[in-house]
Amino acid sequence: MKVTLSMPIYNVEKYVEHALLSALNQTFESIEYLIVDDKGTDNSMDVVRKLIANHPRGKDVRIIDHGVNQGLATTRNSAIREAKGEYLYFMDSDDEITKDCIEILYNKMQENPVDFVAASYTRKKTQGKTIEEFQYENYVLKDTGKSVAHIHYIDKRSIYIHIWNKLYDVKFLRNNEIYCFPKHFNEDNLFTFQVIVKAKLCILMSNITYLHYTIPGSLMDYYNNKRIKERDEFLVLQNIEIINFMKNYIETYKHSILYVYILIDVMKQAYSYAYFTINTFIENKQIYINQLVKYPYSFREITSLSHKRLIRCLFYSVSQFPYWLQCVLIRIIFKIVFLKNKIKILMR
Repeated sequence: MKVTLSMPIYNVEKYVEHALLSALNQTFESIEYLIVDDKGTDNSMDVVRKLIANHPRGKDVRIIDHGVNQGLATTRNSAIREAKGEYLYFMDSDDEITKDCIEILYNKMQENPVDFVAASYTRKKTQGKTIEEFQYENYVLKDTGKSVAHIHYIDKRSIYIHIWNKLYDVKFLRNNEIYCFPKHFNEDNLFTFQVIVKAKLCILMSNITYLHYTIPGSLMDYYNNKRIKERDEFLVLQNIEIINFMKNYIETYKHSILYVYILIDVMKQAYSYAYFTINTFIENKQIYINQLVKYPYSFREITSLSHKRLIRCLFYSVSQFPYWLQCVLIRIIFKIVFLKNKIKILMR
C-alpha cells in the first residue's frame, strides 16, 4: 500500500460511521487503514467492525488493540511505528474527509517529493453549519536553501498546528524520531513543532479536503468551562513541559538567525501560558511563571546578534524582574500579541 490512513477510536459511537465511511470511500485505491482501538467505554468498535465487515475495502483495514486506554498521542505513535505505507495520513474519528482527499495529497507528493503535504480544511458544527474555512495559498517549498522553519518563522507563512490533514513521508518521521507526547493535551502543537523544525521541503495546498467538527461537551470544552484548581495546576505543568521541550529542542541552532526567530515564537507561547497561570488560583504561581518566562540567552549573547535585539532584550529583562512586575508586563505583552493576532485574522 502507498498510504496508511490512521484513525484512533475512543468513545465516538455517534460519529465514527460517517468518519470511517469517508475514509473507506476514497477514490485513491492503495490505502492501508490502520484503526487503533484505544479501549473506550461505548460501542464504537462494534460500529467499526460491522462497517468493515460489509465494506468492499474491509480487507484493507488493520486493527491495533491497545488493550487498555493509553490516550490519543499513543494511538498516533502506534500508527507511526506500525504504518506499512510510504506515507501516513492522520484523521480523527469524529471528522470527515472529501472523497478525493488522499488522491489529491498523494498526487501532489509524487509531483514534488517532500517531507509533508498539507491541505486546507473547514471547521463545522455537528449540525453541519460551516463555522470557518482555513485555507492555505498554494505553495511549494523546493530545495532552495530555505527550510520549513525559515518560511514559517521568518517569512511568516503559517502552517496549521493540527496533526491531521497532512500527508507525511513515513521515513521523514521515523528518521527524525518525531512522535507525540503521551497523555498531553497539546500533542498537536508539540508534534507539528518538531515537524516544522526538522522538515526541509513541504507543499501547502488551497484544496479543502478535511471537515473538522466541533462537538459540544468535548474534553476541551469541559476544561474551558470548568476551571478547577487541580486541573489548572495539571495544565500549567504541561505548559511548562511544552516550553522547556521547545527551548531544548532548538538548542543546536542557538547561534543562528533562525534560532532567534523560533525562540521569539516559543516565548510568545510561554507568555500566553504565563497569562493563563496568573489567572488561576493555584499555589506556587511565582515558581511556575519564573520557569515559563526564563530566557535562555545571556545579555552578552543578546547583544552579539543584531536581529530582533529589542524584543529579545525585553524577554530577558522580564525574566530578571521581580514577580509583581513580571505579572504586569505579562498581561500587557499578552494583550498586545492577542490584539495583533486578532487584527490579522480580521484582515484575512
